[in-house]
Amino acid sequence: MFVEYRSVLLLSLLLLSSCGLGKSTRSYDKKYQIYRHLNKANETFIQNACDTLSFKCYSLYVDQLEYHCLIPLVNDTLETEKVEAKDAAQLEAEKDQAIEVIRNFNLEMRGKVALKPAGYWYYAVRFDHDIHQYHVGASGLPDYNYKLAAWSNNDPSISFDSKPYHKEPEAEDPYAIKSNFEVIETEDKTKYVSQRISNGETCDLTGLPRTTTINYFCNVNLKSPLIVSVNEWRTCEYIIDLQSSYFCDYDMWMPPKTLMNHHIDCYPNTDTFETLGEKIDIHGLVLDPLTEGVFLGRRGESRRFVVLLTKDYNLWNVNGIDQDVQFEHLLSDIASGFQKYTRNLKLSTYIDDISTIVLLDDTFKLGFETYDGSGSYIGNIMVEHDRNGYFVSYFTDEDIPEESNWLEYESILMLQ
Repeated sequence: MFVEYRSVLLLSLLLLSSCGLGKSTRSYDKKYQIYRHLNKANETFIQNACDTLSFKCYSLYVDQLEYHCLIPLVNDTLETEKVEAKDAAQLEAEKDQAIEVIRNFNLEMRGKVALKPAGYWYYAVRFDHDIHQYHVGASGLPDYNYKLAAWSNNDPSISFDSKPYHKEPEAEDPYAIKSNFEVIETEDKTKYVSQRISNGETCDLTGLPRTTTINYFCNVNLKSPLIVSVNEWRTCEYIIDLQSSYFCDYDMWMPPKTLMNHHIDCYPNTDTFETLGEKIDIHGLVLDPLTEGVFLGRRGESRRFVVLLTKDYNLWNVNGIDQDVQFEHLLSDIASGFQKYTRNLKLSTYIDDISTIVLLDDTFKLGFETYDGSGSYIGNIMVEHDRNGYFVSYFTDEDIPEESNWLEYESILMLQ
């Protein structure tokens, strides 16, 4: 898929920056935004652009599609704004402001929950309240539930039993300890603010309270907070990367002004694009909701379905990092949707022409073509469910069977 394409293109950029542009007398950061257009550009436009000294032209192949890409040549001698180093007092003031922004964000989001399905586990951040890791049993209720952290002691449990947890003396004000916050800038100039939250339940393995660090990132495309990743980097110590547009109005989340944005425009060869049948006629599809903005679509009595997206995931017109997030968001929604669909006994397969309801304890692998609301082809996606209860979704180049979506299926009833 396009993630692979972007990697190839960035490799070309690295080669381009090391030869053919000359030595720079002053270095600065260049940030490229890649736009994969759906329509073919006028051939005269492409030729004129390639004949100038402003662009380098490349032809790339992605998923058997040929693209003509225009990469701008940038003069490295351009003057850019100088960024002065901040003194200790300025850094302290910036941290104080960051803490206040985090406090206001969590208070504004209080009563709301951000969920992250990750295979067997779900992770739930209840803003300004607590953080949980839990597994949903066959009954639809949590049967394993661990509290990873809490902002305060106002913490009714979401499990069947209340659980003991460690409470720090400062728990009444989780923003009082400045050392729990860090304003961070990475080598690629990404800026974020981290908050360490304790007061989790005692870990059986270490005997210490569980703790969680939330990394708050700016993402202009995400009005609602999104958990991008969860990592248990050390036993019972967790890191959550969370993105929201809320933070994009504040300097401590914004990249230095020296960053310069440049567009790389990639246009498809329409003839190649059309031979692959990137469009589907969505009229006449019988739609069955999988999750919000995601539908299973069938024609008539066909057993084979496609997935149609009415939700705009903005997959193509964002830059590299944001694009990865949008693809992950889509795959997460699909995995979560199939989990709920299976739990509600709505997923069926066919054995010897007999319809069989798929149970949560069954294992399977199925695939389907995915299209956006206009009928444009996005890609083939696989969903797998294994013995550990994990639902995993991913893009694939594997062909989908013509008569069915099912590649593998094993019923728990067959094993008894």
